[in-house]
Amino acid sequence: MFVEFNVKNLFGKIPVTSELNLYYEQLIKAIAEKISSFIDTSNVEKIVVPNDFIADVVEYQRLLNMENPSVTNNEFGRAFGKILYDKNADKYVVFIDPNYATFLMEDTLYNVCFNNLDEEYKKNFYVLRQQALNLLAHELIHAEFASHAIVPEVTADYESQVESLLYQLFDEYYACRRSTIVSSEYIISYDEKYINEIEQKIIDEKWKYKTHQTELNEFCLLFHSLTKQCLIGMVSVLGSLEGKKTEEPLYKSCRLGFLVDDFRIEFDKMYVAFLAGNAITMPPLLAECINQYFDSFGVYISERPEGMYYHIPN
Repeated sequence: MFVEFNVKNLFGKIPVTSELNLYYEQLIKAIAEKISSFIDTSNVEKIVVPNDFIADVVEYQRLLNMENPSVTNNEFGRAFGKILYDKNADKYVVFIDPNYATFLMEDTLYNVCFNNLDEEYKKNFYVLRQQALNLLAHELIHAEFASHAIVPEVTADYESQVESLLYQLFDEYYACRRSTIVSSEYIISYDEKYINEIEQKIIDEKWKYKTHQTELNEFCLLFHSLTKQCLIGMVSVLGSLEGKKTEEPLYKSCRLGFLVDDFRIEFDKMYVAFLAGNAITMPPLLAECINQYFDSFGVYISERPEGMYYHIPN
């Protein structure tokens, strides 16, 4: 595994000299090797810290001839890390956003940069440093998961689509839970306000469809994208909090609140089973939970001989 640090300016101000470039590449490699003592990173070819995360990740996908190059970047959030599979090398490339990766400093440089600040600022930068460690571990764990999990074959039928969604949700849960070993400071909180805003967006988009402002296909794409974003947020929090469970109910003001206990219990079992033997068995209960979540928006999806059918009454 090697590191490419392609950042031109630290914090948008300090030019990255060849010495600084070498410093970061060696340090990030050392951190990754330390993480490798308990996370399997054997299928990671390199870690890249690009100068422009969104643009450079999309461009790298094009270089790999991947279909529909993209990275999450919308009104509800953006990605700060990404793994890409290079089929020629048969290994993964890990991308880390420079806005966080630049905080991966050893104590001497960190103190030079931040020791003269007041306590509140120092505390903020300490959190950013811990978030950077969590982010790096998180993406390396995604590569570990991808190396050992058997990806379900995805077909056009509804049952297969739900199984694929559950696989993606468990992948995120696994990475969030396992990365807390390195640091429990994760970047996005995915709190109730965040979920409520997306769920309201779904309702607004449904209204646009019902009032003929958008077509059915456009609404369906948005519906699946936005509900997935809510579910990803929920399982991310469940994974991150598993080591410090709370009795306080999560997402009680959100439509997905009824899903929390079932996902917490079943994903916990799946996590233990996967660590023990790379086994993934999707409980039918969780597929039913997904169906009920879709139903809660008044979007009823069923399988017919001609394909998936959407019933969206007023």
